[in-house]
Formats: sequence, structure tokens, C-alpha cells
Amino acid sequence: MVVVVVVSGVNVVVVVVVVVVVVVDVHCVISAYTTFPLSPADRGPSSLDWSILQGSPEWGVTIVGADDDMDGGAIWSCSSFPVPPNSTKSSLYNGAVADAAVNCALEAATKYCLKIPPLVKNDYPQFFGPCTQKRAMKNGDRRIDWHQTAEEIATRVRMSDTAPGAIAEVIVNGEVRNLRFFDAHLECPRDLRIRNLLKKAHPGACLRV
Repeated sequence: MVVVVVVSGVNVVVVVVVVVVVVVDVHCVISAYTTFPLSPADRGPSSLDWSILQGSPEWGVTIVGADDDMDGGAIWSCSSFPVPPNSTKSSLYNGAVADAAVNCALEAATKYCLKIPPLVKNDYPQFFGPCTQKRAMKNGDRRIDWHQTAEEIATRVRMSDTAPGAIAEVIVNGEVRNLRFFDAHLECPRDLRIRNLLKKAHPGACLRV
């Protein structure tokens, strides 16, 4: 997401791409900021994915000034929120992340207009601890191992939902296929027939098409 703040006298325009657009008088572009779904101490393009995989109880949104150092510009605003159990990446983006991004954008615009300086990168550790660079996730990180627990498999699906989806080999009618998986839920089947099928099935087998 990209935030652009435009001012004309006391009027402010805050544009958060995909999230919010507030239109007032527009005369000149003053500055550009970037909005990231990550806590101030984290960096990297897959931070939200890693947080779901690692079971982070809290996450957030940070607005930083555009900078050559990825996610390393001066911090204008940040907001945190609890991560509900069984959250997917898309549910966080469309809910808590979007709400926090709007609040952060308004706070950043207010600070700019009041000439309140941002927190520069050298001061990060003092307030947020050491910064952690999290690498971009690869397909191998999203691949399901059917010998893992059901909870681990569901978590790997949730962190990849809705894009790009978790990856796994599945046996369908005796043929091995590579498929993408979405919307995983843990179930304890009560139907005796299904329970018997599960006892006989191999990990990664498709019980019904």
C-alpha cells in the first residue's frame, strides 16, 4: 500500500491505495509514505505470512517515509492489534490491517501538518528492540508435509490464504497431483464411516472428489 499526503492550507488529502480515499482541495504533493502490515521492528515482504506461521499473538501496521532501505524509512505512525486465533492472511488484510492502516495514515498526516518529526531509523532499537529482517517466502515454505500435525498443516494454509495458496502433493484416484490449498479448518468427524476411511487412508490421499 502507498500513502500520499497532499495539503492545501489546512486541508489534507490522505490516499491509502485500496484502503481509503479522502478527497479535499488538491494543489501540491508534499511527500510520499509507504504502509506496511508489520510491526516496527520487522522488515521484509512476507512479514505477515511469517507472523501467522510462527503464531505471533500481536501484529501491526507501520507507516514509514519512502527510503532506499526497504522498510527502513523514518516511522511516522504505527499501530498494533491482537491476532485472533485461526486468522488467515486475507482476513487480517481485510479487517484489522485495513483499519489500522487508515488510523495510521490519519495520524501520519496530522504529525506532518503539525511539523512533529518522525522517529528516525537510528532510534528504532531504543523503542522497538533490534530490527528483524524476514526473508521473502518461497514455494518450499508453503509446501505441506502430510506427516505434520493437523494444526501445523492448517496454519501453513492460513498463512497462504488467499494468495498464493499452500502447496501439496495429493493422491487422486491413484495419481499424484500438485495442488494449491485454501480455507483449511480442523474437524473431528463424527460420522463413523468417515472415521473408518481416515483410519485406512494414507497421508495426502483424497478420500472423495
